[in-house]
Amino acid sequence: MNELFTPQLGPLILYAILSGLLGFFLYTAFRLAWRYGLPMIRRPRIKAWLLQWLPMVEVLMWVAFVLLSMGYLIAANFVPGLIFCLIMIGGFWPYLLNLMGGIMIRMGNRFRIGQRVRINQHRGLISRMGLMEMDLEIEDGQTVVIPYHQIPQSKVILEDSEEEIAGHTIELAIDASWSIAEAHTNILTEVMLLPWTSSGRLPIIEPIIHDSSQALYRVVLFSSHQRYFLQMEQRLLKHFASRKLEAVRRNGH
Repeated sequence: MNELFTPQLGPLILYAILSGLLGFFLYTAFRLAWRYGLPMIRRPRIKAWLLQWLPMVEVLMWVAFVLLSMGYLIAANFVPGLIFCLIMIGGFWPYLLNLMGGIMIRMGNRFRIGQRVRINQHRGLISRMGLMEMDLEIEDGQTVVIPYHQIPQSKVILEDSEEEIAGHTIELAIDASWSIAEAHTNILTEVMLLPWTSSGRLPIIEPIIHDSSQALYRVVLFSSHQRYFLQMEQRLLKHFASRKLEAVRRNGH
């Protein structure tokens, strides 16, 4: 009977080492995927799909890791392990609710980055969908953080519709060393990564000038509301200006 209440030091040490190694591997793998893997993907629809679903895959992997660790701990030290696990569940219960809520929301596939919604008294654009909450950029430019567990109890109105999509034309000066195909792909990728871009219509991208010394493109942006076009234009101009500067430095001009 005492064995149920007495911690077994050998299994505990082994559990700590294995859990630490596995946790470090999971953390490193997902951080590398976010930091280096996603930027290497050039197809915007695939990248958008990964941005939508990779957080849920990460959550599921961490949930599986925690459950396996708890099972091993209870098997090796039944009563102390069970008490410890119950204390941990109680302490992290609000976070667990948000993690589970995020999984269910992504499985329902009703929300996406760039969508206009009204959640209770807040009306705006979904600019981020994290592991435990989403960011809603409201009309005055402020960001409201909404935990996932609050959404099922909230009044939610999905406002994005094809009739609301507006167009805006800008001119982009880009790196002239790119081919026309590379320029089109790079511009399309950056536009589709903007949270305000309409998911219902792809941007129109047309070369105005493209030779060995200069590349200027006409880009028609589509969004759910015209108020977002200034932010979209500023982001794109800043991004491609920095890319041009990097190319000049690289070529030694």
